[in-house]
Amino acid sequence: MLSDQCQRMEKNNATTSNVDIVGASTSWSRPCKAYVREKSESGSIAIEFAIICPILLMLIIAGLDLGLALLSANRLNFAAEAGARCQAIGAAPCPNAAATATYAAQIAQLDGASFVVTQSACGVHIIGSWSYESMVLPTIPISAAACYP
Repeated sequence: MLSDQCQRMEKNNATTSNVDIVGASTSWSRPCKAYVREKSESGSIAIEFAIICPILLMLIIAGLDLGLALLSANRLNFAAEAGARCQAIGAAPCPNAAATATYAAQIAQLDGASFVVTQSACGVHIIGSWSYESMVLPTIPISAAACYP
């Protein structure tokens, strides 16, 4: 019924006038153009979600991946510090450079991490390196160094 009134108004070039809404608890009016749908908008949200979802998912996974890379860098740094301290104080697990490198690798718990132990002016100097292979990001080389007097 309302659309019939709007169509009659459009025929009379009176599209800017208002139509009273019948059956409402209070009498109010709206323009006819608000009720005329020229194009269907059904499914537009699903299409927008399909466009945005992969990008948003990729950003979330990249953020988690970066967090894991930073965790690995922290592990490598802690292992280098622990190995240098172990060698410097002459603890039982670290009698020589090779044993200290093995000890640091066990502390790091990173497969393929390598440590080089040297004596320098600052004391025992350990350099650790490892490559983080991520799911989304490119391979990230991580290195850490520690010196303990």
